[in-house]
Amino acid sequence: MRLNSLPRKLEPEIMDDPALDAERHHGALRGLERINRWSGSLRLIWPAIHALCRGCPDRTINVIDLATGGGDIPLGIHLRAQRLGLKLRVRGCDYSTRAVEFARQRASEAGAGDSLEYFKFDALKDSMPVDGDVLLSSLFLHHLTADHAETLLRRMARSARQ
Repeated sequence: MRLNSLPRKLEPEIMDDPALDAERHHGALRGLERINRWSGSLRLIWPAIHALCRGCPDRTINVIDLATGGGDIPLGIHLRAQRLGLKLRVRGCDYSTRAVEFARQRASEAGAGDSLEYFKFDALKDSMPVDGDVLLSSLFLHHLTADHAETLLRRMARSARQ
């Protein structure tokens, strides 16, 4: 079934309001982290990344999380790779400067501040990074029309080296 055939009702979320108070925005980002933890997002993503690292032991694998929000997914990937001694470079990006700053702070608090990169990026307008082996995104597509979601997924697939 094509995405276009599904009914979609797009509504802006409170956390996407640039005028939102910083503490409320941070609360929303922590809420997204709870959703990712509850739904097992990292548990679902990790096996494929781990297998890719094992299959390419002589080079560093680059993983980029688009629309990272609070950055919990890249942080979790980074910490798992670090524990296992895998060669992995993990980056997260988001349209929101506040979200990027929040993610950087969380990474720093977890002791990963220097080795984990977060940057501002508009996944719909900016050119896709060309150095990513894996491009992923969690909890973002529901913000998009079906056409925009399909376009984004195609762009990600073309840009990802793996």
